[in-house]
Amino acid sequence: MVACNRYGRSISVNCGSGNAAVAVSSGESVTVVVTPSTSAGAGATEWYELYRSPKNGAVTTTRLIQRIANSEGTGDQTLTDKNETLPGTTTAMMVQNDPEVMAVKQLSPMIKIPLAIVSPAIRWMQLIYLVPVLYIPGRTVLFKNIGRLTSSYTD
Repeated sequence: MVACNRYGRSISVNCGSGNAAVAVSSGESVTVVVTPSTSAGAGATEWYELYRSPKNGAVTTTRLIQRIANSEGTGDQTLTDKNETLPGTTTAMMVQNDPEVMAVKQLSPMIKIPLAIVSPAIRWMQLIYLVPVLYIPGRTVLFKNIGRLTSSYTD
């Protein structure tokens, strides 16, 4: 686990008792209580990053699995890793591209905005606001933990 803010990250620590690694089996979860830094300015904790490695993996094989905002600000905060995301995997979304299932709606007409003249060329920006609309969300699927078949991975 690492505590982070806009200026950087802390030294990583294991979440087990005595700074030991925690083994998580299928269907189990890990709950950690942390006390964020209370120093003002550059030391205030804004979010936490949880890392995990494959079973019996070395510390160098850990991968980011979750970012959790420091919603408490100060005082103890409980972080829970529900073991839903495997290290070294990713997610993908499948959408049925059909007008009955989804559409893209235009919120305002396209706008042409002139930019500052900084050279002999005339520059401008074009802006349009769009929003995706799902009519049948059941035909949209999120695939989690897409990865390799082996338990080891490299960059």
